[in-house]
Amino acid sequence: MTSTLPWRRLGCSILCLAGLAYAAGCKDDQTTEPTNTASFTLALNPTSLTVSAGGSATSTVTLAPSNFTGSVALSVEGAPTGLTAAFNPSSATTTSVLTITTAAALAPGSYTLTIRGSASGLTDRTATLTITVAAAGTGTITLNFANCPVAERPVWLAAQDGTGPWTRVTGSNDAYQFTMIQSKGGVAFATVSDSSIVTTEYFTEGDLHQGTLDYVVRLDRCQSLLGETVNGSVAGLAAGELASVSIGSARTSVNGNGAFQLANAEDGNLALVGFKSLANTPGTGSRMLIRRNNNPANGGSVGTVDFSGSESFAPASATMTIANLGTGETYKHAMHYYTAGGATNCEVARLYSEIPASGNTFTAFGAPAAQQASSDWHAVSLFTYAGTNSFRTLHQYFQALAPQTFTLGSVLPVPTITALAGAYKRLQAALTMPAEYQSRASFRYQDQAGTRPLVIVSATMAWFGSTSVSLSLPDFSGVAGWNNGWAPSSGASVFWSVLGENSTTPPHCAANAKYISAIQSGTI
Repeated sequence: MTSTLPWRRLGCSILCLAGLAYAAGCKDDQTTEPTNTASFTLALNPTSLTVSAGGSATSTVTLAPSNFTGSVALSVEGAPTGLTAAFNPSSATTTSVLTITTAAALAPGSYTLTIRGSASGLTDRTATLTITVAAAGTGTITLNFANCPVAERPVWLAAQDGTGPWTRVTGSNDAYQFTMIQSKGGVAFATVSDSSIVTTEYFTEGDLHQGTLDYVVRLDRCQSLLGETVNGSVAGLAAGELASVSIGSARTSVNGNGAFQLANAEDGNLALVGFKSLANTPGTGSRMLIRRNNNPANGGSVGTVDFSGSESFAPASATMTIANLGTGETYKHAMHYYTAGGATNCEVARLYSEIPASGNTFTAFGAPAAQQASSDWHAVSLFTYAGTNSFRTLHQYFQALAPQTFTLGSVLPVPTITALAGAYKRLQAALTMPAEYQSRASFRYQDQAGTRPLVIVSATMAWFGSTSVSLSLPDFSGVAGWNNGWAPSSGASVFWSVLGENSTTPPHCAANAKYISAIQSGTI
C-alpha cells in the first residue's frame, strides 16, 4: 500500500507559503510558527538645507514603526564645530523637528550629517542630511518701516525663502530681517488701522539689486519724511484760476491769491516750479514759473510766487499723438516737470493733471526751450478708460516740448479668477502677460462691506520666469501670529483688479524713459 503522506506534506508546504496552512489542516506538519519582526524606518524632509553662517533651518524626521510601540532616540553624527543640531522631541514615536543652527564663524561649504535613530533591541536606522552653508550675511534682507506712519507699520510679517514654508519674522523697532538664500523668495505683512491690508510680494535675488522697478527701494519702506515746512504766497491769480506750486517733490495746489505751505520739503538746492491755468484747463492765460536754487530753512519762506510778474512766462505748447488707442477708448492727460537736485536728482513738479481729451491727439503745455536747463525733463501721463473695467496708463519723459507720439501698451487679457480653499477668501488670478508688461504683475481684491479689508499680491516677472502669471493669497493659517480676520471672509463680495506693468531702465529722467501699465477689474 502506497502512503499519501508525502503528497500531503508537499501540499501543506505550498499552502504554508501562501499563509493558508491552518485553513488546510496542516498545522501538525509545521515545526515552527511564523513570527512578526519589530522594526522602524526613518526619513527626512527635506534631505538638504541651505543656511547662512549664523542662521538656522529645519528638517522634519518621520518615523514609521512596524510591530513596535516604543520610542526612538535621535542623534546626529558628523556635525562640524560651529554647527549644532537639536531635535524636538529628542526621543520620538512618529515625528520630530530637527533644527540646524550655524555659528557666524562656520566656514562656507557643504557638510554631510548622518541622522541616527536607535531603539532598544532593534536595528538602528539612518538617513543623510546635506547642509550647504553660505557666507555670513549672504542673503540677509532688512525691511525698515520705522519711517512709515503708524498705520502703515506691520502688526505681522512673514518671509519665504524659495518655495519653502512661510515663517513669521519678529521685528525690532519696526525693522525686520530675514535670510533669503534661494534665488527667489517672498515677504508678506499685515497692517491694521481703520481697515486691514494684507500685502504679499515675490521677488528674485536679482530684483533686490538692480531690477527695472528698483526693488531695493520697494523694500526700504516709507523713505524718511524730512519734515521741513516751507511757506510762501501766490499773486497774479484771476478769479477761477488754479495754481500748482512745487519745491522738489513737495507740492500744493492754490485756488486764490494768498499764503500757501508745503509740508515735508526736502533739504538742498531745489527748483521752485509754478504753473497756473483757468480751472485746471491749460491754454489761454496760463503762466509758468521756474525759480532755481531754493534752499529755505525749516519754517522759512520762498516769498511771493507772482504769476503776473517778470519772473513768469507763457508756457510753450505742442501737439501730441497717441498710438494704439482703442476704438471708443477715452483718456485724460497730465503734465509734470522734473528738475535736478534732492535725493534723486530728478525732482518732480506737477504742472496740471487729468485733462479730458478726445481723439488721438491733444495739446500739451510746458517750459519753452529758453527757460529749460539741460537737466530739466518734461513728462506726460496718460490714463485711458475702456468701459468700467479696462484701463491703461503711460508716463514718458522727454526734454524739449515738441510734437511727440506716445505708444500705449496692449490691453491686458481678462484673467481667470478662481476661489481657493481656506479659512478666508483666497482668490487666484491667472493669465498670460503680454510682452510689453515684463516688470511686474499685481493682483488685489477688497471686501465691499464692513471695514473693507484689502489683499494685495504682486510679483516681479523675473520671479515667474515666463509670461504665465498666477497670483494668489497664500494660506497663512498655520503661520504663527496670523489672524484670519485680516483678510476678507470666505463669503465676502469683493472688487478685484489685475495689473501688468513695465518700466524702462533707467526708469526716469532719460530720453524716452517710460512706465506703462494695464489693468483689468471686476467683482466676484
